Amino acid sequence: MRWPNGFIAVDWGTTNRRAYRLDRTGACDDEFEDGQGVLSVAPGGFPEAVAEIRRRLGDLPLLLAGMVGSNRGWVEAPYVRCPAGLDDLAASLVWPGERQAIVPGVSFVGDGRADVMRGEEVQLLGAVAAGHVPADALVCHPGTHNKWVVVEDGRIASFRTVMTGELFNLLRQHSILADLLKADAQPTKRSGAGCATASTGTT
Repeated sequence: MRWPNGFIAVDWGTTNRRAYRLDRTGACDDEFEDGQGVLSVAPGGFPEAVAEIRRRLGDLPLLLAGMVGSNRGWVEAPYVRCPAGLDDLAASLVWPGERQAIVPGVSFVGDGRADVMRGEEVQLLGAVAAGHVPADALVCHPGTHNKWVVVEDGRIASFRTVMTGELFNLLRQHSILADLLKADAQPTKRSGAGCATASTGTT
């Protein structure tokens, strides 16, 4: 895949959409974010939603990742099984047209369990390629559904999804503890301790 004049990279999730215009050097020179996630697109409405991205950022090729490639999105991009690296994702791109490609998600099957991700794989492998994450590491990808990811030789070897963010949100809004969790969490350090904790204003 060669787009010498740049392209638009889109992280298209369930509830939000983020688009970044990248120039020929890979630098981002314009972007936008809105609430037009895949669930807000009417049946048959993805061609117009894609055209709107180009109206806002320019008539460039599109590389789309996230839930846009799910069975609730535009065109389903089947999962690539672990271990998975950038080359595996690139070889499995789905092309709903000549100038737009959808990145597949990643799946893990093993240890008596199965798991999937869509969107996080692009961020994670991009961080590895940029040198922000070592080629061999255990990575926590935070979010509503946190991902704990084992990276080996620059590839996603395995991962596990945990519901930490969603459970915290439910406790904060609907549990008997809700009144105690209204303050914003702030990072703090315990005196004499070598690790950071989160303060929520509770006692």
